[in-house]
Amino acid sequence: MRHTFIMQIRRPYLRGAFLLSSILGTVLVAVAVGVPAIDIQSLTSHADLICAGGIVEIRDHGSATIHTPNGDFAAHSMIATLKVEHVLKGQLTGKTVDFGFPVPEEDIGYSPIVTNQFGVFFLRMSEGTYTIFDPHHPYVVAVPGVALAAGNPFDQVIAELDAVLESPTAPVEVQREAVYTLALPTQGEGVTAALLKGAMNTDLVVRFDSMSLLLEHNDLTYLDQAADLLLHPPPEIEATLLTNLALGVGAGVRSPSAVPTLSKLLNAPDVQTRRSTARALRLIGTEATVKPLTQALGDSDRRVRYEAISGLAHFAGDKKWDPDMRDYLYKSEEPYLSHWQQWAKAQE
Repeated sequence: MRHTFIMQIRRPYLRGAFLLSSILGTVLVAVAVGVPAIDIQSLTSHADLICAGGIVEIRDHGSATIHTPNGDFAAHSMIATLKVEHVLKGQLTGKTVDFGFPVPEEDIGYSPIVTNQFGVFFLRMSEGTYTIFDPHHPYVVAVPGVALAAGNPFDQVIAELDAVLESPTAPVEVQREAVYTLALPTQGEGVTAALLKGAMNTDLVVRFDSMSLLLEHNDLTYLDQAADLLLHPPPEIEATLLTNLALGVGAGVRSPSAVPTLSKLLNAPDVQTRRSTARALRLIGTEATVKPLTQALGDSDRRVRYEAISGLAHFAGDKKWDPDMRDYLYKSEEPYLSHWQQWAKAQE
């Protein structure tokens, strides 16, 4: 029997929000029920069996109770049959594997599993049968017909996501899901290679968020292109996509070679771009950052001015004139501005 597999998107696309929370040091809950971020490294390390394939059957196995730190929840115990294309970790006899998974009667953040769904599934052995390792993240998206890549299971999972971004037939929602998965704390050469492909994608969300992630990983391949877009925002480009580029700059650009381009970005019309740029300059902290940070002291936005003051204080090693951000945002900034403006003049 021939099966046509689908790929279902399971979670909201919150790329910019996750970046903003990391920059501001705030806590972001992905959805109302608090879904933990996916950790591919942990999944590949701890799962007993990792398979790429598609679900060919799901059947009800009776009632169940899910025990969580937030209480107990009624659920249905389900059994899925996975038609396996290849095994990334563990051993399997035959071309199918059955595994159990719970379906809660109310939304507690568990990802759905449906017939004809295709992906890389993470399973564990429990009392002689396989179950989903993490009900919040039972699988990552994949496309059928991809040869098993070389390397360890982590590398192979990243290669599956890479194949999604390279696929000419994968639905755009699936490609966005692949970028979302790569957006979480995941790094390595395979990740960079996948994102470089994503940055050439025809879909704007995939392309811009791939560029943003490369910047977050301190890969400057698309920095000049991103800077041009941020300095001269095309009216046809959705503002949130440009904001993601700006957030990527603040989250990860740390190379001294980026300073000339960052200096230009301090003139961007968008305040978030200027904030992210000033933050990047502060954290680079070389002598070349002194001039642009001094320029940023005159910015119209108080947060940009704070980043400039803190950056100059870090460079000069002067803790006395490096205010705590929370105090600075609610107290007079004039003494700090005056001090660092005078300091900058003395350096000329």
